[in-house]
Amino acid sequence: PASPPAGSSDEAGLVAMPSDRQRVADAVAAATLAGQEASRALMVEPRPLEYLCNPSKQVPRRGELLYSLLSVALGYDPHGYSVPYGGYFAGDKDELFTQLCLQILGLLLLDPNDVYVSGTEAVVSRRPQEQRGSWSTGAWLSPRTHVFRKMLDGISSAQEVNFVVSGVVTLLGTVSEERGTYLPKSMKVPKFLSELLVLVFHLAACDSFVASACREDDIVDLATGVLHVAAEAPEHMHDDTITLLIWSIVLRLTSHRDACVAFLEDFDGDVPDDLPEVSGTFVDVVFVAALKQLGDYFLTAKCNQLHRSVLDSCLFCMINLSPFAEGISTETCHRFFALVERCGKSVQKRSSHKGAALLPYLLEILENSMQYQYTTNAHLAYGILARAGMLRALDKLITQVPQVAADDTRTPSPTAALAMSPSRPAAVPNGSGGVGNLSPRTEVSDMSTTPTSDETLTLWRRNVKVHLDPLMAMLEAALPQLEAAVEKKDCSSPDEAKELMPKSILGLMPPPPVFTTRSVASCEVTHRACEHCLVACLAHGPLADLWSGDADGEDQNDEVAQEERKKKIKSLAESAEKEEEASGGSPASFAPPPRGASSTLAAVGAAAAAVQVAVVAAAPAESAAHAAAEDDLTEDDYMEEEEEEEDLEGDELVDEPGGNERVRR
Repeated sequence: PASPPAGSSDEAGLVAMPSDRQRVADAVAAATLAGQEASRALMVEPRPLEYLCNPSKQVPRRGELLYSLLSVALGYDPHGYSVPYGGYFAGDKDELFTQLCLQILGLLLLDPNDVYVSGTEAVVSRRPQEQRGSWSTGAWLSPRTHVFRKMLDGISSAQEVNFVVSGVVTLLGTVSEERGTYLPKSMKVPKFLSELLVLVFHLAACDSFVASACREDDIVDLATGVLHVAAEAPEHMHDDTITLLIWSIVLRLTSHRDACVAFLEDFDGDVPDDLPEVSGTFVDVVFVAALKQLGDYFLTAKCNQLHRSVLDSCLFCMINLSPFAEGISTETCHRFFALVERCGKSVQKRSSHKGAALLPYLLEILENSMQYQYTTNAHLAYGILARAGMLRALDKLITQVPQVAADDTRTPSPTAALAMSPSRPAAVPNGSGGVGNLSPRTEVSDMSTTPTSDETLTLWRRNVKVHLDPLMAMLEAALPQLEAAVEKKDCSSPDEAKELMPKSILGLMPPPPVFTTRSVASCEVTHRACEHCLVACLAHGPLADLWSGDADGEDQNDEVAQEERKKKIKSLAESAEKEEEASGGSPASFAPPPRGASSTLAAVGAAAAAVQVAVVAAAPAESAAHAAAEDDLTEDDYMEEEEEEEDLEGDELVDEPGGNERVRR
């Protein structure tokens, strides 16, 4: 019998599966709620932390504290005396102590002032071809003075840096070793990989750390271990938080030329669980992981700030690697062009704004690969020629986008002026902002608050055209040659056709542009991710007993919270459906989306303030509860305490005057 329509119920009363539209609405509503929860502040009072990290304050022994914590945390041996199953016999004492040291390290490296830097301002760039020899990643990514970050960046001796790199790589490598061992469960994966990820995020901003990892051929193992942490995240950790930290680290690593070159080696390691089998270099692994993440967050990036930041980082990782990538595999090219077609079709049909924001950056990846690595990327070049129809239709559509008149008196913002200039945007090495135009969520919406304004459309058109024109020049010159050669040789397979492609495109494309390297500085989004990660780990780590309450009460609160969450998701989904029905289900005119701050930030700020007030108000009540609990002690309890005190008095070697009274007190 025919199945009932999707989203309906049959005569027997069985509930059918929800429709695709309903699933999308539920996913968007859940992402919106998760974004609101992830953006609220958890630290009620940041002033003690500000005092500790302020270099103008006289706080003794800060250097000894940082270096001692690093020595203990990174000197931990996860193998258990380097013998199989040794980690199980060594006990949990050392592991818990290491976890506690990493949690303290993460708290010390937090900077409450990061919340004043938006995710747009955190996107920074430079031109390596024009800025050789005058580059400091630490000043670039952490412009504000932070005493612990400055000391971390100041670790420069070869012995110390090698100790830090080897310690991090050893701890992160336990995941791959545990999966590759012949003896089942002979390797124990540490419980503190999430806390270690926060430390690596700050270490990735240090030149000496990345340079040492590249020099010792550990950079690929480091990046592989970082990608593996996503599959080992504990249950109390939100996936979005871990994902943001992972891709922020990978983005910081790919902003270094030496790291991009090291990623060109063939990869024969263990691929993360959430990825398919990848053949080729480690660049293919990063591309496949980034493309998967882009597909996962494609629909929810507009309503979730963390998803937008992850989307930015994934795109920028591929852009950083594209001038160096050699021999990208066929499987990777298929996945990449699937995303290009998805964005191109959404722009051509004018049915979605999401693809428009990604399109300029996908075209930039193609342009960099063709300009700098054409001879080694035959699969990528053939994919461009095979999609000539889509690119021509896109080029025709671009010419129809309205342009601002040349005599327009309106003055664009500084970032928009940089984006509209014919040359590539210059770098801002001091990390003070000014390069927000490099973010997909702002390049199409920075000039005006009105999404459908002529300035917005013109800015988006120029960003697309600057990367599409060189590809169209190659297409028009190389495609006729390929078609003639295929017809002459009577080729019937793509592999045979690839052998007939032009051996070089010199003279067929404009001169190669100066490529731009992007990275991300510490900002509000990364601060909240580190804060939520550390608070969750503290609440479920070695010090969890310090603030754990009644287990039954906690279970009931969790159930109530889950019910409230479901109600919120349902309400958000229903409101989204009503808005879509009211708008007719499709936009009236084509307009690239404004990818700026979400309209829910005000509500999130109010929620965060309410949480702070509630926590502060709960402190006296908690103290009163403790006092009431002490008053409930029975007379027998006091008698037992007095007997224990008498035993202590008998053990005193010297009976001092008034000693008994002191013990009782």
